[in-house]
Amino acid sequence: VGTGMVRSLRSLLIVFLISLFLSFAIEPAVNRMERHGLRRGAGVWIVYVLLLVALAGFSAAIGTALATQINDFIEDAPTLIEDAEVWLQENIDEDIDLGKLQQEFVEDGRAADLATTFADDLVNLGTTLLNIVFQAFTIALFTFYLVAEGPKLRRTVCSFLEPRRQKMVLDVWDLAIQKTGGYIYSRGILAVLSAAAHWIAFEIIDLPFPLPLALWVGVISQFIPVIGTYFAGALPVVIGLLDDPKKGLAVFIVIVVYQQVENYLFAP
Repeated sequence: VGTGMVRSLRSLLIVFLISLFLSFAIEPAVNRMERHGLRRGAGVWIVYVLLLVALAGFSAAIGTALATQINDFIEDAPTLIEDAEVWLQENIDEDIDLGKLQQEFVEDGRAADLATTFADDLVNLGTTLLNIVFQAFTIALFTFYLVAEGPKLRRTVCSFLEPRRQKMVLDVWDLAIQKTGGYIYSRGILAVLSAAAHWIAFEIIDLPFPLPLALWVGVISQFIPVIGTYFAGALPVVIGLLDDPKKGLAVFIVIVVYQQVENYLFAP
């Protein structure tokens, strides 16, 4: 019975755990605003607004860069095929002919198909985003309560415990808030340093969309565990390769070098 109940409530439990983690991350900022005379509910709203503005700006910048690069790739595909044909003829076999592929791409509507597919994917993505927005709203609601009513909630929980255990629970709860807030704060500092360093480097390399791509590297590399660095670096490298292979190589070197600096100098 217990196992079946847990399975039935799995989605709700996951939402609650995410909300609990987010409340730990947000509460130090809300506590600081409360010490300056601001009500906890208003403090949570301020944090929410700042997060929404940052997320909207980040999404708009990355979305614009991706859409432009995809459109440019579709338009430049015939030229890329022609350049590939020349390289293959010079280095592998002079009888190689990609003219048919180029003709099919242009005349048979491959470019239009790619554009249509991309548009369909955006529609499907929109449907997925609606579900994500609903889940995010639920998480935001739980998080708001956990932070705004944090002290009252802790008192309510501790009222069911013995005095000795009350102190232990409060100490653990406060430690979790302190450590989670410190982790998010340190990740934020590293993200700013990473974005600034990569922005300067991308400007020097003359990479398209240097600021959005630098923000992408800074945020994704810091807030996605383990694979974040590789995932963050892949996008600017690919865009650099599409623009100029030398730029792609330069971007790869910059990302690898900065990662070593961050690991051995900034992160410790």
